[in-house]
Amino acid sequence: MTYEATVPQDGSYSVYVSRPMRSRAGAITFTLLVSGVNADGTPATNGLETTSDTGSGSDGGQAGGDGQVEATLAYGDSVTGSIDDSTPFHIYEFDGAAGDTVVIQMVADAGRTLDTQLTLYGPDGTLRGANDDADMTTTDSELTYTLTDDGTYQIVASRYLSTDGTSFGDYTLTLTLGTGEDTTTTPPVVSNPPTGNVEGLEIEYGMTVVGAVDSTNLEQRYVFVGKAGDIVTITMQRTDGDLDSYLSVFDGAGQELVFNDEDFAGIGKDAAIRRLKLPADGTYTIVATRYGAFNGLSAGTYELVITVEN
Repeated sequence: MTYEATVPQDGSYSVYVSRPMRSRAGAITFTLLVSGVNADGTPATNGLETTSDTGSGSDGGQAGGDGQVEATLAYGDSVTGSIDDSTPFHIYEFDGAAGDTVVIQMVADAGRTLDTQLTLYGPDGTLRGANDDADMTTTDSELTYTLTDDGTYQIVASRYLSTDGTSFGDYTLTLTLGTGEDTTTTPPVVSNPPTGNVEGLEIEYGMTVVGAVDSTNLEQRYVFVGKAGDIVTITMQRTDGDLDSYLSVFDGAGQELVFNDEDFAGIGKDAAIRRLKLPADGTYTIVATRYGAFNGLSAGTYELVITVEN
């Protein structure tokens, strides 16, 4: 990645180097080059190169603690952990084969305030799935996903809103090999999951659409056709009102693949699903709504953009 800018005035500047949402940690080389002419006519050609690790520090809800993998799991394993402000998430990894259906459960200990959240990333670092609440009766999380690639996957066990969250407590995380049946239920923010012949505005990669969410129009649906391996980014940015946007993506069978309430790469209450790798060829549905849906109070207009990496 290369970024070029002209400095507007004398002074000190900070450069923050981060990674896409909860992607895999690793070493990077950062190079700063300065060119041009100083006020006295001398050339400004000093530069700096340094090596760092994206696994340390905090990156807007994407990392915390040391950002490193804490344990390697096998099917049937359970681990325990604790979430608080100093450690808002833990990372685990496991090796899987294409076709394996995995079930990941994160259950908070009784009597604690922890509102769990699970996120799964593939061997290439792309987002594969996420779950906040397993169903409408619990704040525990459960994620079912059929692996599309051989390799090492990462599980991020966190709390709702990660570094910006306030809940805390102990939890047990379990990884099992499922039967291939979907065990993930639809979260309450979507009034009814898309099934069969999906109705919605047909959109394509590269398109920008506008819409509105309020008490009489709780959600808007968009349908697009994708291919297995497509890496898709969807953003929902408020253009008017106080809308607290919320995005979900469903596959052709009506199974929720991923959701997002607040884009950790941005500022405010806009939503974004970044670098979602589609598991199969087919039709996918985007549900654009507000946080809380029926119980939500925010309203406003928005702009939704869908792009794909070449």
